[in-house]
Amino acid sequence: MENMYKCEKTNVKLWSESYSDDYKLRCRNCVEGDDSYYKEGFSDQIGPNIPAIPVDNSCNMMYGYTCTSIPPKKIQWWKNLSH
Repeated sequence: MENMYKCEKTNVKLWSESYSDDYKLRCRNCVEGDDSYYKEGFSDQIGPNIPAIPVDNSCNMMYGYTCTSIPPKKIQWWKNLSH
């Protein structure tokens, strides 16, 4: 994921709004929502925003939050990104 919606950071964890198809990607500083559960390590979502994990290298489609078929390697890739 190379481009961001607001600040244009690269190689960091990104989130997108759940139940949205426009995939406006936001970094930790730009995402809007309650982050108390994320900061405490209880959740990977921030407010209505879910981890942006691309289906393929084109980054044109992201896995949905309820998708249970996200490959473990993709999840680990996202977790390994910096904030």
